[in-house]
Amino acid sequence: ANAQNNIIQSVRTSASYGNTSCVVSSKGATKPFLDQLQMQGVDYIELEDEKIKLFWEGL
Repeated sequence: ANAQNNIIQSVRTSASYGNTSCVVSSKGATKPFLDQLQMQGVDYIELEDEKIKLFWEGL
């Protein structure tokens, strides 16, 4: 859960600076968690090296 909190914090911080994406570690990024983010308007693509790029339109 801590890793998921870090991901959410990264999204909030990036969005607060007006960014529409961020790259995070895939640690803790389970499919149900990513599905939940998608329902809130945050899509993702899996990158190499255990990273995930999250992106959104003006949260």
